[in-house]
Amino acid sequence: MRHIPAFVFKTLLCFVATIFMSIVGVPVVAVALLAGTRDFPETAALFVESDGVWVLRRLKPFFLFWDNPFDGALGDSHGDWNRIRNGKASSFFSMWLWLAIRNPANYFGRIVLGINAKDYRYELLGGVREVSETKHGWQFILATHKTTGKHQYSLMFSYPWWFNPKRVFYGAFGHKLQMGFENLTAESNIRDRLVGVVARINPYKNIESKLNT
Repeated sequence: MRHIPAFVFKTLLCFVATIFMSIVGVPVVAVALLAGTRDFPETAALFVESDGVWVLRRLKPFFLFWDNPFDGALGDSHGDWNRIRNGKASSFFSMWLWLAIRNPANYFGRIVLGINAKDYRYELLGGVREVSETKHGWQFILATHKTTGKHQYSLMFSYPWWFNPKRVFYGAFGHKLQMGFENLTAESNIRDRLVGVVARINPYKNIESKLNT
């Protein structure tokens, strides 16, 4: 119980900061895209789930807080976003949707407010060990920095609706922690090690695509 006030305070603080940056990002991302983007040709790869080629497309450094360091402006390299956008992930509107609406202020939330997960020890304070959209239950995780002793928290829950198992009541708050992070090392993929903050609730989340994978 002693961890709950700290969890609530940190979650609210991060929530306010990310909401502010997300709102500011609606016009800023449009300006950033008009100002030009940078492609990294060495990252080019064919989409898996749709036709076309993905390449890491970044905003200019001045707009860094609203950039997406791993997926860039074209969405996920797997091709889900390109498929949703009917093969038009590279259009101005699709890139704006991805950076400003679908993943707002991604760099700010993941890098500025985020943590390096390998530097923490993990303790399950309540619920079950593994929770996701398709693995149901709830969990409250405490992460303690191995050197400083600083605490971070994660609360997540996912429960299917009895009348439609393809829809769940889903929520995630705090840092996006998993108990499996205790196995991360310095050699682990940097994308797995850098963990951002989240404050999200969806009372009727569609998980049909995840059930089929």
